[in-house]
Amino acid sequence: ASQASIGCISWCTPMGLSFEHTNLFLARPGEKTLVELWAPRLKKCPVGYSMLSDRGFADTARFYPNMNKQLTPKFLRGRKQFTAEEVSADRTICKLRYTCEVAFSRVTQTKGLRDVISHDFFVTLDAMNHWGHATVNIMKP
Repeated sequence: ASQASIGCISWCTPMGLSFEHTNLFLARPGEKTLVELWAPRLKKCPVGYSMLSDRGFADTARFYPNMNKQLTPKFLRGRKQFTAEEVSADRTICKLRYTCEVAFSRVTQTKGLRDVISHDFFVTLDAMNHWGHATVNIMKP
């Protein structure tokens, strides 16, 4: 039997503080769809700030009301390898994204949000999502 999946997107500061996250969505909608759904809340992203994104979020800048630029790793687009300049730029982006990945991994330390989620947790799943994101802000960087 296959398992359903749950999706959530988190936004954090460069210091790893959680400042926005989506609700949990069953059946794992696409990342671009979640950004589009959440667009009205993204006006809190300051004008002129760039957003670190992975490749799944490419071309979602249009959903940010303040037209925030996105920094995403490059795509091969049919080529066999990246140029030296692309590797250098991607390395910088990936180093910056480390903070975001650590923050999200802390969200999944909440028992009901990791591994296989028991049906018993479904009643409180939304609250656990909010709590998991709140705990990110009280952990040491």
